[in-house]
Amino acid sequence: MINKVQAKTDVFSPLIRLLLLFALFGSLTACGFHLRGLDSSGQVRPLPFSTLKLETLGQVDGRLLQQLKHQLKARSVRLVLSETQAEVVLKLSATAFKRIVTAENAQNQVTAELLKLQQPYTLVSVETGKVLVQGVALSYQDRSIDPQALLAAERELVSQQQIMRFEVVQQIMQRLNAMPALFKKSSYEKSSQSFKSDLKSPAPLNEMRRLAV
Repeated sequence: MINKVQAKTDVFSPLIRLLLLFALFGSLTACGFHLRGLDSSGQVRPLPFSTLKLETLGQVDGRLLQQLKHQLKARSVRLVLSETQAEVVLKLSATAFKRIVTAENAQNQVTAELLKLQQPYTLVSVETGKVLVQGVALSYQDRSIDPQALLAAERELVSQQQIMRFEVVQQIMQRLNAMPALFKKSSYEKSSQSFKSDLKSPAPLNEMRRLAV
C-alpha cells in the first residue's frame, strides 16, 4: 500500500514542480522583480525583430518546436516561410535526448536515471548574414524508478520531458531577448556606413554646391 502511494506521489511530483515554477514567477513579478522578457509593468516585451523564419536542420522535437513557436508569437513575432520576408532566421539542429543510468538494484534493474535534453540553435541576420546568437539550450532532470511500478514511472517520464522542453524553450527566448543591443548595433552600423558613403559620392556634393550657388 505504501509503495502504491509513493508511486502516485512520484507521478504528480513533476507537475507540482511545474506549477510551483509558474507560481514563483508570478510572486517575483508581484514583488517588483522583473524577469527577462518582461517590461516594468510585467507585460511581455517584444523582441527587436518582427519577422522570423524557423529552419530545422535535423530531427527537432515536435512538442518543443510548438512551444517555441507559441513563445515567439506571444512576443509579437510573425513566423514566415521565406527568408525574403524575414529579418532573421532561427536555425535549430537536431534535438538530443539522453537517458543515463545512474543506479541499479541487485537484480540489475534500473532504479535511477539522469535525463538530458539539449537543443542547439543559431540566429542569423538575413540582412547581413551574420550570426547574432548561437548556443545550446540544456535541461537536466534526475529520475527515480520503481521497478515494481514501471507504468507510473513512464507517466512520470512524460511529465519530466514536458518540464525539460519548457526550460529549454525559456533558455532560447532569454538568449534572443538578450541580443537587442547587438541587433540594433548591426543596423546602426549599416545605416552609418550608408550615410558616409552618400557623403563621399560626387552626386550629393555637386547637388550641395548647386544649391549653394
